[in-house]
Formats: sequence, structure tokens, C-alpha cells
Amino acid sequence: MEHLNENGSLWVILQKKQGAPSAKKKMEEVFGNCEIVKRDKGYYLLHSVKR
Repeated sequence: MEHLNENGSLWVILQKKQGAPSAKKKMEEVFGNCEIVKRDKGYYLLHSVKR
């Protein structure tokens, strides 16, 4: 998180079986936000913004 600029974005693509729900929870803890941008065929596209 220290390497991400203010208002910087983190985008992650993970499969559900690779821990996408856990990653979403962790991103919410670290950044205070995490959006599921798209979910398709077991893949999740997650997005967080550093505030």
C-alpha cells in the first residue's frame, strides 16, 4: 500500500477457487473499499482505490 499513490487504483483478477472472496475482504481492510467490477465463469475482477 505504501507504493500506491493517493487515489491510485489496484485491479486484481482472481478465480473464486484462488481466494477471490478472501482477497476482496483483505482489500476492504487495507483500502476501506473494494468493488466487484465483474464476475464471470468463476473469475472476479476486483478494484480498490487508495484514499
